[in-house]
Amino acid sequence: MKKLQIASSLVLSSVVAVGLIAAPVFASQGTSGNAGQTKVDIYDNTDNGWNVATNDPVTGGPDASIGFVNFRPTVPGDLTNVKVVAALKNGAPNCTYNIQLVTSGNNTSGGLAPDGFHTGSINVIGNLTTNGSGKGNSGELTVDTTTLVGAAVSGSITYAHVDIEAVGSCTEADGTNVANNEYGASAVAVVDRIQWLQP
Repeated sequence: MKKLQIASSLVLSSVVAVGLIAAPVFASQGTSGNAGQTKVDIYDNTDNGWNVATNDPVTGGPDASIGFVNFRPTVPGDLTNVKVVAALKNGAPNCTYNIQLVTSGNNTSGGLAPDGFHTGSINVIGNLTTNGSGKGNSGELTVDTTTLVGAAVSGSITYAHVDIEAVGSCTEADGTNVANNEYGASAVAVVDRIQWLQP
């Protein structure tokens, strides 16, 4: 049985934290109530990479959670096709965003280093549009993990993170524009990274 391992103190769903291969299909630090599902938070300003609980170099405080990403296999135990839902609860209003699953092969940072430097292969898996209150939902997206650019070879662990990138210029409620790589799903610790056993 193939397992997607995700452990996140935020949620596999933290773009997915790493659990151990022995963990359930999607294991998260855990805010998902359903077996085999992982949920990770989306953070505003990921300049400090996956150290989301530390003071951000730009804001001077911990990163604010502005949404979440859910992951689950289409068929329990089979990670070939994964269902992904991304939701923003407090993003820039009236804005369209690309949902990017950024794979980094066997790089355990998941392509989101502690210093905020983003690396990896961008796979745009869908989009979402926020309303006037900054809320939006992608609906359920199906991702074929065997076609992802930058995934590890079959039988190895793929590490990744999620970026929510504004399409065009988007202005937040405080009047600032959404910067590149500003919204992202990341984990607090190595064991919380998004990862899965590549089919």
